[in-house]
Amino acid sequence: MDTYLCVSIESVSEDIGALIRIETKIVDTEIQSFTKYLPELFGGRTIEDGWAPLVTGMAISCDNPIQPGFKLVYDATQEKPSENEVIALQTRLGRYLSTFLVIEGEHLHVSLSPHDAYGGLTKPLRHTELGRDLLAQDVVLKHYTAQLLHPDTDLGNFFWSKIDELRLGNKDLESCLRVWILPGKVNLKENGQEDGYFQVDLEKFNLRVLCESEYKALDKFEERKRIDQPTLSTEIHKKVVEVFKEIFLPKIYEEVNKGNRFSILRQIYSVMIFSTWIKKSVLGPTLIKSGFMNSNNVEKYRLNTVGNEAIKMKKQYLKMFNEGVWRHTKTFYDDKRKEIKRRIYIVGGIYF
Repeated sequence: MDTYLCVSIESVSEDIGALIRIETKIVDTEIQSFTKYLPELFGGRTIEDGWAPLVTGMAISCDNPIQPGFKLVYDATQEKPSENEVIALQTRLGRYLSTFLVIEGEHLHVSLSPHDAYGGLTKPLRHTELGRDLLAQDVVLKHYTAQLLHPDTDLGNFFWSKIDELRLGNKDLESCLRVWILPGKVNLKENGQEDGYFQVDLEKFNLRVLCESEYKALDKFEERKRIDQPTLSTEIHKKVVEVFKEIFLPKIYEEVNKGNRFSILRQIYSVMIFSTWIKKSVLGPTLIKSGFMNSNNVEKYRLNTVGNEAIKMKKQYLKMFNEGVWRHTKTFYDDKRKEIKRRIYIVGGIYF
């Protein structure tokens, strides 16, 4: 039979998002440009260039249903993984699945908070591979979005030219938007029993990318500004987000669903779908009765395999984003005032 699962299957949480500060202002002196690259702590180039198999199915042994295996599709353009790499991946996916089953849905979310010692991870997730990797992918989303906005890229240059058309003049622009990822439509097919295994195939799925203005952050920006400095209208901030959506959202959507940067997130999403299917299957009541499912007891089931990576990530995240992922200066001639001026462009996180 075919089973169709929609967005409501389970929430990975819309808090898997990127809060991005966009700033441009006139400066009197030359300011050095820079770009900050993603530390290895978040996967770095490994995430961008690494091996990224898709998880397309799950096989459950009829004799031992608590030890499923996952069907994988490999990229033919990359080197085939070794047996040890396959075993390591299957083990990681298995721990993802166990974590999804053990932790109740209300705890399955990530909110990259600078105020929380664990970056916003809920207590049951803090020392699990699932929590660590969700947090890392959250930072990757923010960093990738910031990279796209750089004026030296084609899309970034087009974006800032559109922003310049808003006729800011000598006014500073400090705006904030939020990009986040949500589950899309899913087609999950049950293929019945074969060779002692029950087969479940993930035929189609996608992740959605959404964006909106972050007005709470904007309010904080306005509080920081001097009384004599005019603030920009809400319409300007709305226009910034509209331009961003038009230019960048299709690119981010493509990367989230096809690019190597978010291969881990797609693996996590696939495993989450299979965990939801298990909860709704005949195994669900048995797992609840055994005290395994929704027990939140990650220590008992040896899912706390990660140390304090979340704390390290938070420190690196603050270091990387507080001053901006990049800073770029541009010299131009002001026709109206008949003088050369410098405008600085900054994209990063929020000042804390």
